[in-house]
Amino acid sequence: MMCTPPPPAVTPATAALLVVLVGMPGSGKSTFVKQLLASTEDDSAWSRVSQDVLGKRQRCVRAAEEALCAGQHVIIDRCNFDEEQRAHWLRLQPPPARSLAIFLDVPTQVAYERVLARPAHEGGVDSESMEPAKLREIVQRMRRNLRPPRVEEGFSHVIRCITDEERQAAMTRAVELGALVNEERRAG
Repeated sequence: MMCTPPPPAVTPATAALLVVLVGMPGSGKSTFVKQLLASTEDDSAWSRVSQDVLGKRQRCVRAAEEALCAGQHVIIDRCNFDEEQRAHWLRLQPPPARSLAIFLDVPTQVAYERVLARPAHEGGVDSESMEPAKLREIVQRMRRNLRPPRVEEGFSHVIRCITDEERQAAMTRAVELGALVNEERRAG
């Protein structure tokens, strides 16, 4: 995906923030996005990219690149359970000005109880779509495969959230980084 006209690199006109959420089903990723968008002055400056909505990762990559080309900040609402899964976002074109991984680290039982309690979810991992045993198996498998993100993968920043206060602080940091990128874009 290339912007029209194609930029040689990140330019002030396209500079944006990439936020990659990491967590198993029930960790609160979609809720985090909704709260983040509600807390921004201009939620149109952000683009939520969700595989639950778009279906395939390649569609998500395309949507993220289109948003970056438009100068929107992008938040990836997907499990992104290991380095290989997250690497797709770090190769986006145009590359984001900054990238932030937010790891929503919840106990397996809490995640299971959340997916069991939700009546419907756009990804279908919910009590209306699946039996409790299948939900438990999915959550447990994702926990086994989950690898925390690291700066060494290529992220500018990584934040691990266990408590509600840490999630709120991560949200605040994402909004602050988005505002900083906007300022850099204007000054550019």
